[in-house]
Amino acid sequence: MCKQQPDMEGQESISDGEWARMISTVYGELYGAVADSGMRYFETATTLVADGTNVLSEPSDHLATVGLDYLVTGSSTGERRALVEIMAQERNRLSGLSGEARAFSLVDDRILLFPTPPTGHVFELVYIPQPPKLTSFGSGDAVDVVGPDGESFLVWGVTVLAKGKEESDVSLAKQERDAAKARLVEWAAMRAFNEPRRPASMSQYGWAMDAADWWERVVSRRLQAPVVIRLADKDAERVRQSHAECIGELQTIPVIRGTLRRDIELPDGVNVPVPHSLGRAGVTAWLSVVQSDEAATVGSVIQISDATVDGTKYVVLRASGWGQTVHVDAWIF
Repeated sequence: MCKQQPDMEGQESISDGEWARMISTVYGELYGAVADSGMRYFETATTLVADGTNVLSEPSDHLATVGLDYLVTGSSTGERRALVEIMAQERNRLSGLSGEARAFSLVDDRILLFPTPPTGHVFELVYIPQPPKLTSFGSGDAVDVVGPDGESFLVWGVTVLAKGKEESDVSLAKQERDAAKARLVEWAAMRAFNEPRRPASMSQYGWAMDAADWWERVVSRRLQAPVVIRLADKDAERVRQSHAECIGELQTIPVIRGTLRRDIELPDGVNVPVPHSLGRAGVTAWLSVVQSDEAATVGSVIQISDATVDGTKYVVLRASGWGQTVHVDAWIF
């Protein structure tokens, strides 16, 4: 088909090897456009085992990382904990510590773990591999072009290269290629056709807020839908519609009102009530990086439920596994 589109089936100015290289080049562009949509089309996973150091080697075909999970009981069960990618400026905060790895950093072709995990800890790397080199494919091998628009993009893209080699006019081929690419990217983004992307957050060291649960708890239960009554007066109706749209936008914002508490002191293993002025129970605390320069091990800081504490006035935090008092900042909403 790549020879048929530019009407070059009988010409020998381009060898079969050159055709294969051009197809492989354009397929790489197709692959990148689909992967860049963020809809997890070209994706795979592999397990990596810690060897007593804080270094894991990236797979040889690694292109981009989707996420890294610690498999709590190896590969025998589904229990896992997501590691958080730390920024370069944070690299010294957890350096030199040993314990369960809670964060990682991508450096060259290595994955650095923080703290250094024990030998034998198993991790699963979810990643996007490099696009395949189609020059090694046979004429009967199948290639995933995602859909009809992907095939069209591939064919017109090769046409541009082939016609350009002949110094022929490629303006029409470029237009068709670009139009096919736009449709391809659009459909790649609509892969989850009926499900819009939703907010999800992960605080430092792996405590995640599930997106579906966020919608159920925050939007569906706590926020009511406005009453819809059409007004007879046109100007009044325009104002009502404007207010309804503004209210609808506010209901999609995960944090409408909150309070920041800085430098909260948390003794190890103690429930600490942290005051807030929100006047309602069921609040959530987003935590900063734990501030501790002398801790020999890395523990955790979690929000817990305590029936003895008035939830309309306090949120309860607990630090565990640090061996000393630590400090955090918390955004409570």
